[in-house]
Amino acid sequence: MFGRAHQFLLRDLVRTHTRTQRACFTIASSRMVPARLAKSGPPRVLSMELKVDTGSAHGYTIVTPHGEIDLSTVETFREVLNELLIQGRVHVLVDLDETTFFDSLGFGALVGARRKAQAFNGSLGIVCSNQRILRLFEITALDRVFLITPTVQSQPPRGVTEKADPAAPTIL
Repeated sequence: MFGRAHQFLLRDLVRTHTRTQRACFTIASSRMVPARLAKSGPPRVLSMELKVDTGSAHGYTIVTPHGEIDLSTVETFREVLNELLIQGRVHVLVDLDETTFFDSLGFGALVGARRKAQAFNGSLGIVCSNQRILRLFEITALDRVFLITPTVQSQPPRGVTEKADPAAPTIL
């Protein structure tokens, strides 16, 4: 049924290359684990947890994710942001100083939340002093879309939705 070069087992998502190298991967909790790292027996589960705290300061709802925002945790992050916006807390600051890893899925969640906040006449700002994460914002040019400040106190008054760069593209 399958070609000689590739085998595909739907349940464990094991892919084997028989020609030059052999690589096996197992998906567990939305994370790929090289087979050489997995112990024999049931698939090894790498469950990354994301703790998200919420609070209020200076008229904003502060969302502070602790941990990694990636494939296995982005849905939790997205749900927290969506719930706040649905509850009418439309002026949101996301504090990324406690975030240890942030990938493109996290950016997608932020862009989606920003769109929703603006649809409710709200705002979404970023608080971040982590140079690695700030560099990602620069590389993706999202530093020109989001207003990013190093501290909560340095955010503009609630409701000001200026972008850091007036010439930056508007994400609708």
